[in-house]
Amino acid sequence: MPRQLDDGRCFAAVILDMDGLMLDTEIMEYRAWQRACADFGWEFSREQHLQLLGRNHRDAEAAMAAWWRAAPASRGSLDEIRDRAAGYFRQAEITVKDGLPELLAWAGRERVPVAVASSSSRATIASRLRGAGVGEPIRIVTGGDEVSRGKPDPEIFLLAASRLGSDPAECVVLEDSDSGIIGAHAAGMTPFLVPDSSVPRPIPADVLGLAYRVCSSLTDVLAVLSAAPAR
Repeated sequence: MPRQLDDGRCFAAVILDMDGLMLDTEIMEYRAWQRACADFGWEFSREQHLQLLGRNHRDAEAAMAAWWRAAPASRGSLDEIRDRAAGYFRQAEITVKDGLPELLAWAGRERVPVAVASSSSRATIASRLRGAGVGEPIRIVTGGDEVSRGKPDPEIFLLAASRLGSDPAECVVLEDSDSGIIGAHAAGMTPFLVPDSSVPRPIPADVLGLAYRVCSSLTDVLAVLSAAPAR
């Protein structure tokens, strides 16, 4: 049954990003890449990392390759750095963001369908959620490798809504990235921006204008969603 938000719009399903929103993995990846790049004498800045947030593997790889062509390391290859970074990442413990267990528990009790729409591949999503002990009540997983155009294109959100059997206009999307907010808005959904506190950054004014709410945590999101009465 749809629930009504305070501006009159309704939602009947929730779609979540994963990295930086559900799991504290964005900062882990940045630290892994920083460490690997240092091993090979290649600079990878915080500004470059921010440009990759929310992007699928294909788009991120294209950006990294362009940076490498412009200023390659004095030794090694980009593939070697990538493999080293992946190894460092595997050594880290994946933790969930504050409020995630409570949000998922609420969705389960209230029978609100939940999907994940992440720029990571389906295999990566499954591995990371399993490693973090996250499962029910997530019904649907949609990965960046299943769409032809990554965020900020709305394709991944529309595919997730289709798999949920939900009207896009009745889907709430929880995102930490600018590209995710832009894509969710383009899909006709209701975007909540939850900036990743582990990766502080300025939020562009146009992105803030597209977000229905800006929340400091998933706990704050839950307070809004759970207060919405059934229509």
